[in-house]
Amino acid sequence: MNKNKFLLKLSQFIVNCRYLFLCLFIIIIILCIRNLNNFRVNYDVFSYLPEETETKQGLKLVKREFGEINEIYILIQDISYEEVLKRIDSINDIENVKNIFFENTEQFYKDNNALIVVNLGEVSSMEKNNIKDSIVKIIKNDKYYLYIENGKTVHNDNYLIFLIIVCVIGLMLLIVSHSYFDLILAGFVFSVSILLNVGSNFLFGEIFYVTNDIYIFLQLIFSFYIFIIFLNHYYKEIDDISNKKLAVMKSIAKSFPIIFINSLIIISCLMVLIFMKLQIGIDLAVFLSKGIICSMLTVLLLLPCLLMIFNKIILKLRHRYFVPCINKFGIFIVSARKIILPMFLLLLFISVILISKLNYTYDIYSIDSQRLVNKSVAVNKIQDIFGIRNQLNVIVRDGDKDYQKELKIAQKLLHDKKILSVTNIGSIKISDNLYLGSPIGYQEFSDFFNIDIELSKKIFEMYAFDNNETIKLNDLDNYHISVINIIDFLYEKKDDLLIENQLKDQIDNYYLKSNNFRSLYESNDYSRFIVEYKGDKESNDTFKLLDMIREDIENEYSEAILVGESISVRNIKSIFNRDIVKVFMITLLFLLILFLFIFRLSVMAIILVFIVEGSVFINFGIGTLIYNRMFFLSYIIVCAVQISFSINYVMSLANRYMILRSRMGKLSAIQVVFKDNYLDIIICGLMLMVSGFLMGYIADSGVVASIGIFLGIGSIISILMIILVFPCALYIFDRIINIKKIGKK
Repeated sequence: MNKNKFLLKLSQFIVNCRYLFLCLFIIIIILCIRNLNNFRVNYDVFSYLPEETETKQGLKLVKREFGEINEIYILIQDISYEEVLKRIDSINDIENVKNIFFENTEQFYKDNNALIVVNLGEVSSMEKNNIKDSIVKIIKNDKYYLYIENGKTVHNDNYLIFLIIVCVIGLMLLIVSHSYFDLILAGFVFSVSILLNVGSNFLFGEIFYVTNDIYIFLQLIFSFYIFIIFLNHYYKEIDDISNKKLAVMKSIAKSFPIIFINSLIIISCLMVLIFMKLQIGIDLAVFLSKGIICSMLTVLLLLPCLLMIFNKIILKLRHRYFVPCINKFGIFIVSARKIILPMFLLLLFISVILISKLNYTYDIYSIDSQRLVNKSVAVNKIQDIFGIRNQLNVIVRDGDKDYQKELKIAQKLLHDKKILSVTNIGSIKISDNLYLGSPIGYQEFSDFFNIDIELSKKIFEMYAFDNNETIKLNDLDNYHISVINIIDFLYEKKDDLLIENQLKDQIDNYYLKSNNFRSLYESNDYSRFIVEYKGDKESNDTFKLLDMIREDIENEYSEAILVGESISVRNIKSIFNRDIVKVFMITLLFLLILFLFIFRLSVMAIILVFIVEGSVFINFGIGTLIYNRMFFLSYIIVCAVQISFSINYVMSLANRYMILRSRMGKLSAIQVVFKDNYLDIIICGLMLMVSGFLMGYIADSGVVASIGIFLGIGSIISILMIILVFPCALYIFDRIINIKKIGKK
């Protein structure tokens, strides 16, 4: 009684204050429109790693000491070596280009295909795009592929997917609506809820790009679901009573508990993701839940106002109900229970076995979509010609700057055939067999710079006095200095030495060359090694190679911090393996507690858990047969969405069955329940299926495409589980359900 009084007072308040709510919505919409673009889309999955991981600490260290890593990879096909050098000279003249990596080796030039790597250092997004445009002008007449490493990948498919989903929603609404004006109401309500959702993103600062690509579509589906619930109650009331105000009030009173509880359950399912150590879980939980809240508030507060205002035109445009009534649906399903349940159990058993063989991938670009973005096309083309190239940053604490040690490590690492290149200050080549870190004596120095031997001796003596190494002058013939150290010394002392202008020009040239690399490879306290290696980012062989690199470098330095995609993948993999078990156990526990709390029936709770979790297992079991691997985030997102969809319907059906069962036989109860609800289940399931498959086949992001495919498959399975398996389970276990109680209702 108290509950009914509260709902009636609440509905009366909403109806009486409808113009106040309209004004509030208008004000909030204006604020949201002004802030539509005041948030950042984060394209870096590794930034969501916990702070204590090596990747997160390494990325911060790299950014602090060396700035961001920005490189442009250019593949030019059908071009001679001489023409490549001309393009490189032109690119070198572009402002903010730090240096260019290209050699006449198979790593960079193969079968008239040239791979040019342009290093930009730390530049803004605008400068990065300007450099890219300048490069395109230089190579526009060539057959080329180009992409920016560390640049954002723009996905242009969301508007097309959104447009098609809106058309599908319009068609579905026409089928289940009672008035043609329902389509206008839906368009307005859905638009407002989306504006509220997107316009409030600025409160959180940034959103992960995968979340950004899917949260609107999922919000649309939920908005459709609760919109239909409210309208169905409204038309039932308006047919019974002529007073529009009273009809709207009763509609609110009857819809509010269903919509609020369903919203709360979905949000609770999503909030399980916050227990993930990987912080993407928080991003997904917050933004998907925010969409649910915006849809709920819009339907419960704005839709009643619109129904009051447009009541006459709504009734004027009423049409016949297009949905056919199926009376014997439940009876037909129950009669086939001896076939349906064994098939379900067999399929579930096979799926559990198959899921254990499902491989997860943690590399965004390892999952291709039907429509590839330019970056994916360029990456695939480069890999086809030059093989898979991976880059690793190794940061070592090195205040003394021992360049000979750097060269020694680089040369040792290059003995492994999987390592393509090792670059640090010491390993930069300045001539044949001579590097900046090469130890050089006064005789080699004299020959290299073409100066008098006595002048060379004098320079070495001055260097020794200046660096407190005079004791080494006792054996001057064996006194060796790193090339870069002697160049730095001469550049500083060139005005004090009586040397020719030709030598001064040489010194200036080599000093400028080495200085260009300094900001990239060393800071006051740290030095950086950039190692390029071939192999799959996620393979065990690659992980063994990384361990070998770490061991070799730590033999010379006290500590080495490794930063690269393979390291990040290993960090994510170790965290995700723990997260997936944690999320599964918490979800299972949550579902059991929820079902026990609502139904107070242990058997009913177990049946519902079997239906909900079974649909997820079968989805990924089938997915294992279709795909040999899936992106790890796809599993988390699809699980959350599929469980949220399934749980609402099985709960409402179970609750309705228990009420009807108290006054009629089990077969009659099943028949009534599924006659009244089968269409809602099928329509919402089809909405989710269509949206999923649209994302799967239109999205140019491989991650979003994989999420879409599994959502499409999962929605089909959930529909079949709810309308086929669930009624059979209710019929078979009816006697136990009505005996095994753990408390009073």
